[in-house]
Amino acid sequence: MIAIRENIRIASAIEDVFDFITDISRRKEFIPELEDVIFPEGPQMSIGMQYIEVASIAGRRIETEYQVIDLRENKYIAVNTIQAIFPIQVILLLTPDGEEVLLTIDLKAKLNGIYKVASPLIKIIIADRTRNILKNIKRVLQYSQ
Repeated sequence: MIAIRENIRIASAIEDVFDFITDISRRKEFIPELEDVIFPEGPQMSIGMQYIEVASIAGRRIETEYQVIDLRENKYIAVNTIQAIFPIQVILLLTPDGEEVLLTIDLKAKLNGIYKVASPLIKIIIADRTRNILKNIKRVLQYSQ
């Protein structure tokens, strides 16, 4: 099991941050590896909904299916993978901090087989990708308005 926690401060209203990260149709704006996002139930997250991210990673096409397991408006989002190369749980926590929002991503992944052997490298890659996602969210919300 690997666990990663990364956070960033965003000078934006908490409602804007929440609306942006829960609009699945906008995920490609902050996850550059995504080629497509499939959201059969509509683009706005809700508890129980499922969506698929199609990414190109290291020249390989990877489809990951997620399910939203918890969602509290302007506070918290939790998703689990349903189908993935390894099980992942992602929690996004929004904390007001003056005129900013502290956005925290907690990610846990259970690695098996060859992935378990490579877990130190995979943890570095996932942590780097998580930091980049946070920077992209900040860039879009702070500098594109």
